[in-house]
Amino acid sequence: MWSIGVITYILLSGASPFLGDSKQETLGNISAVAYEFDEELFSSTSELAKSFIRQLLEKDTRKRLTIQGALNHPWIQPLDSRQALVKRQSVVNLENFRRQYARRRWKVKQTDHTRQ
Repeated sequence: MWSIGVITYILLSGASPFLGDSKQETLGNISAVAYEFDEELFSSTSELAKSFIRQLLEKDTRKRLTIQGALNHPWIQPLDSRQALVKRQSVVNLENFRRQYARRRWKVKQTDHTRQ
């Protein structure tokens, strides 16, 4: 379920929730469950979608959404027409995903060159 939260975050923002400037920083962010919903990346993402992610990226597995809980979450299974409209407004951010991926590849290339 944790992985579904990470994937949902990536699909809606185009960025990784825990990515740091180094592997150690990334692992530290994961361990501390240190992530945020950057306003620029999540400007068109609903609070329902963010709630879905928050409940999946819960460190305490007893509090984390179960499969059934995730399937019944109002962002996945809207309870009314307002929630259905909100769901349609939270879309995959492909443009930002491409930008972040290109930036990450550039960083990796720069790191490889400095090691040589």
